[in-house]
Amino acid sequence: MECHGCQSWDIDYVKQLDHKKNDLKKKLNNTEIAIQVKTAGSSRLRTRFDFTVENQKMGLYGKDQNQNRELIDLSTCFQLTPELNKAFIQLKSLTWPFQKGSVRLRIAPNNKLGIWLDLANIDIKNMLLEKTFLMNLSKHFFIEIGQKKKTLDLASFDQPQLKLADPKPQVWFQTMGFDLNCFVSSFTQPSWKTADLITDQILSWLDPSIKRLIEYGCGIGQYTIPLLKKKLFVDIFETDRLAIDCLGKNLPQELKENLRMNPSLINEKIDCALVNPPRSGLKDFSKTIMLHSPRNIVYVSCYPESMAEDLLILSQKYSLQAAAVIDQFPQTEHYEAMVLLQRID
Repeated sequence: MECHGCQSWDIDYVKQLDHKKNDLKKKLNNTEIAIQVKTAGSSRLRTRFDFTVENQKMGLYGKDQNQNRELIDLSTCFQLTPELNKAFIQLKSLTWPFQKGSVRLRIAPNNKLGIWLDLANIDIKNMLLEKTFLMNLSKHFFIEIGQKKKTLDLASFDQPQLKLADPKPQVWFQTMGFDLNCFVSSFTQPSWKTADLITDQILSWLDPSIKRLIEYGCGIGQYTIPLLKKKLFVDIFETDRLAIDCLGKNLPQELKENLRMNPSLINEKIDCALVNPPRSGLKDFSKTIMLHSPRNIVYVSCYPESMAEDLLILSQKYSLQAAAVIDQFPQTEHYEAMVLLQRID
């Protein structure tokens, strides 16, 4: 039984990259286009790690030949940065006070450790009553609990039951050397090193004549801030309220004047659109983008299959100009795909 996370340890890394490049060509149905490939290395990159705890096992789910899912107990993971892997090993010594739950482990740019426990409400209640586990865990980790991203109320440590406090964003990520506030539980790329490769590719594709850019799904500002630092005017659309709050905290005051939140964009000229949809892709939102009719579209995707479906719709008005593979997930079959589209005038 093998962990499903890394399928390609026995394949030469250069061959892995060639395979991903050829896979993207096939999905784009374009064998002529030259695809750029960028990598930050073959392992030890992740600053965020999601795993499952079940019956005192810590690991990821695998599949046997009968396709039955079973948790693979991991004692270490070579995808994690050395510092994060050390923290993961440290957690192995714990006796977990719940039968099953999801855990996110994260290390900040300053090496601070964070942990998010996504558990059933009854398990959270029992831990707050038991106290000892969370108090010991808090000696080494900043703790977030549950879907509401609550933190431990440190003032409750001397009370009969621990209490939870409001969410508390802190610096857990970076973009091009600039610290970003978010939550341990926030969605980010798995590593700021590989995320910077995406940002660098976006910036390299922007025509010097571009003055205004629209960004759909800006999140905590991973791409927004580097774009604003390039003196671009950026219109952003985001529905996640907590992400918007983090963005407001991350933005330097001098950059805010070139930013608009959820503008109407009626009769406005848009030079470029940046889209980074979830795994499901843009789907019908592709038509909304075409209505805005930006001259260029930069599409970033963690799931090239859905991107290929969206490109079939966008091809009504846009042609493929460039493509890139960003190897955020070395030793696996997964990769980040990027394409540059140009409006057909």
